[in-house]
Amino acid sequence: MMTEQFGDLHEDEVALRVLTQLDRWWPIARDVVPDSLELGGENPNLDLLRAVELLSDRGYLMYEALVISGGVPMFRDALITRSGIVALESLRSGRLL
Repeated sequence: MMTEQFGDLHEDEVALRVLTQLDRWWPIARDVVPDSLELGGENPNLDLLRAVELLSDRGYLMYEALVISGGVPMFRDALITRSGIVALESLRSGRLL
């Protein structure tokens, strides 16, 4: 059951990186940009947008606003939610990370 609930999150490296970093920053809200997560890859801007959409849709993070400047997305005042903390703890305890 845990694999069904969190399986695709486990397979999404960028989403896990976002969630893990927000967990480290908690309880302080911070701006999230590709550079703050040291995202590499072909298109880190698109990867971040996709990951935050997944996490936000699941209620694992919240943010004040999305600002795009020069093609680079910035999620203002992003914060992990209690549901995000529980999801991350569940993945860690299930040794899926």
